[in-house]
Amino acid sequence: MISDQIKKLRLEKHFTQKQVASAIHVKVSTYSGYESGYRTPDIEKLTALADFFETSVDELLQHDYPGKEVIEKYNQIDAHGKKLTNCILDLEYERCSKPEITYCKARMASRSKDGKPVRTEYIPTEQAKEFMNLESTDEDL
Repeated sequence: MISDQIKKLRLEKHFTQKQVASAIHVKVSTYSGYESGYRTPDIEKLTALADFFETSVDELLQHDYPGKEVIEKYNQIDAHGKKLTNCILDLEYERCSKPEITYCKARMASRSKDGKPVRTEYIPTEQAKEFMNLESTDEDL
């Protein structure tokens, strides 16, 4: 995380939080929030921090990105594990990419001798609309 990076750099270079805060023009409490992870510096402050610590913004951020832990674990599994992981990711991506299907109650056309429907089923709303050739909303069905 960036908080760990800036704290590490500050301690390596023997600066106090007050010195760094003053150099990047923020309050000590704001800089303290950066180091503790309660606050995140904006791009302007990231640039100022990189300049102050004589490094790049990229270097400050290299340890702070979403999914880092997952990527590190993935890189350590063997080819079989990677194949299984990729398969699961593909299936989950496909599942999440599909539009959500809504269902409605539909009575079948056949009736018993006393005139009651033989069975009731839940079918996809879009399928029911097509079957009934309707342009109605879900509530109309």
